[in-house]
Formats: sequence, C-alpha cells, structure tokens
Amino acid sequence: MGSNSWQEPPEKNRDRRAFLELYMKEMLQTYPYKGAILVRSEAKNLPLYYLVYTTHNRTAASIMRGIMRKEGDFPLYFDVLQGKPQQLDDVYPLEHFIFDYD
Repeated sequence: MGSNSWQEPPEKNRDRRAFLELYMKEMLQTYPYKGAILVRSEAKNLPLYYLVYTTHNRTAASIMRGIMRKEGDFPLYFDVLQGKPQQLDDVYPLEHFIFDYD
C-alpha cells in the first residue's frame, strides 16, 4: 500500500469498503477518475470482490460508470429534502464512485 495505514484502520470501519477506500486513496492517487463495483456470486449473492476501474480520460470514466450502474441496477430516487430527483454526479461523482449494496 505504500504505508502501514492498512494495518490499523479504525475498528468500526474494518470492513471491505474501508479497505477499498484506502486502496483507492493510496494506490490509485495518480488517476483523476476512479470507480468500483462490488461483484457478488450469483448462486448465494455473497460478496466476492470489487472490480476497480481507473482512467485519465473523462469520457472513458463516464462510459464505465454508466456500464457499472446498469450492471448493478443502481436506481436514483427522488430527493425529498432537495425537492428534486437525485443527479448521478451528486450520488456517484465521476472522480470517485463506488457501487456497493448490502
């Protein structure tokens, strides 16, 4: 990882997402666009791994985010507090997005 930070994450965040966030922050810092999706087994719907995507190209990042969103079927909802539908860039910013569901 380039540091020992992975050995001592806060206990409440000692889960797969915390390690993914750390990996994306420390190992992929040179990429302006980073994204990931949790891949699950089809048989038991158990988490298997995160598929991580990085690029220097904004258009490529936008295309991959769209593909990952459709694959996981992550809908956007009406934001009651804002009084309008959620925007994809607000929920899953192109510079750093993770499609994850439990």
